[in-house]
Amino acid sequence: MFKGLDVIREGKACNTCLKVKLLSEYYSQAATNDGKAYTCKVCERARAKKYRDSNKENLKEYHKKYYTANRERLCARTRAYQQQNNNHMREYFRNYYLANIDKIKARQKKYREKRLSDKLSTGDYKSCTVCNKLLRFSDFNKNRNSKDGYQHSCRKCTAAYKKKKYKKDLWHNRALSRQYYRDHQEELKIKRDSKTEETKAYNAKYRIANAERIKAYQAEYYKKYVKGS
Repeated sequence: MFKGLDVIREGKACNTCLKVKLLSEYYSQAATNDGKAYTCKVCERARAKKYRDSNKENLKEYHKKYYTANRERLCARTRAYQQQNNNHMREYFRNYYLANIDKIKARQKKYREKRLSDKLSTGDYKSCTVCNKLLRFSDFNKNRNSKDGYQHSCRKCTAAYKKKKYKKDLWHNRALSRQYYRDHQEELKIKRDSKTEETKAYNAKYRIANAERIKAYQAEYYKKYVKGS
């Protein structure tokens, strides 16, 4: 008899599931006589989850407005908590990651796929055929012969290919240039002489328009290479 009374004193019945449970299985609530809520933690969590699922948009809008109105206070509180519990949080997130690694990777994959589909739907992106990265059209050189008006490889990959090809064919290209000069020496001399006056006029005009810039460059050159030596 006394044992049953002790159980009743230490617990109470939940008004949802009607089960008698210990007071430790109830949330605190100052408005009640015993300082505990009428509903047990399990039922309260189920009720809260049901409410969140049925009011996602309203809650999202409410939290957004609340954060905007209290941003500075919330950020300060978060920073203070992180500084006081830095080691604890680091250990918590590490353990959580190890325990839910498959779930996290699946969520990240789903996010990347959604982001990719969103980019493709805008029509402002294309994939580079070399690095396979999804980039903006501004990262590609124009090519009027392609369907979208841009090259198939991005600017970075194109530059790397040209640099590699230049180094590979350097001596061959130099030999071709020398051979071309020998075969067309007279023709090139006539062409160069015909542009002498035009070149002189252009150089004079450029020196006048960029006098300060040329003067600064010459002073820097003198200071670096002549005076410094």
